[in-house]
Amino acid sequence: MNIALLGYGKMGQGIAAYAETKGHTIVARINSAHALSDQLQQALQADVWIEFSRPELAIQHIETAITHAKPIVVGTTGWYSHLQYVSERVNQTQATVFYARNFSLGVHLFFKLNQKLAQLMQAHPEYAIQIEEWHHLQKLDAPSGTALELCEQTLKYNKRYIDWSLHADNSHTIPVKAIRQADITGTHQVMYQSAADRVELRHHAFNRNGFIYGALCAAEFVLQHNGLLTMDDMWPDV
Repeated sequence: MNIALLGYGKMGQGIAAYAETKGHTIVARINSAHALSDQLQQALQADVWIEFSRPELAIQHIETAITHAKPIVVGTTGWYSHLQYVSERVNQTQATVFYARNFSLGVHLFFKLNQKLAQLMQAHPEYAIQIEEWHHLQKLDAPSGTALELCEQTLKYNKRYIDWSLHADNSHTIPVKAIRQADITGTHQVMYQSAADRVELRHHAFNRNGFIYGALCAAEFVLQHNGLLTMDDMWPDV
């Protein structure tokens, strides 16, 4: 499989190293010094594009992939205000766009557990919820895309809450804490606390290997599927 990497930071470099051990070839590496417009011909030689760049670039990369009929796997977050537009473009062109806020299988399991816990806790208003996430100092968005997914799931399944906030000050808004410290790959925690006890659900990533593995699995998956795809399409039985 020939791969074009759109974004060559820590994730892009990790994907490149792992993909090459699996016999895949990186035909283009797009970064701040080498824009997609400068390497478009190389990128068009790829079977699939994998995108881990910045929100303002991601939507441009997605549009270019759709225009040139290249399946694209998108790990960048922060562009989802354009999701309806992307969905319409995919439907119009029969394109393939796979997007996820987190590509880890462990996090995908964590999401499913969070959904179930939110359903169960709706019947127990004595438990107040809080979501916390820890990341390295270079993490640009706060809260993380994974934390936002946890919030959205909880709001969907637990109707006692109407919104989330980094500075929640009422019982109907989920408080979210975004903590930035050196050398942290990523930890997410959902807590339900009453006067008597606390229930905690936590995922802690030891390294980026789980994210890298999932992203490469998604790249292989899109070669056989089309449309607007997510982790639920790739791992429906989780």
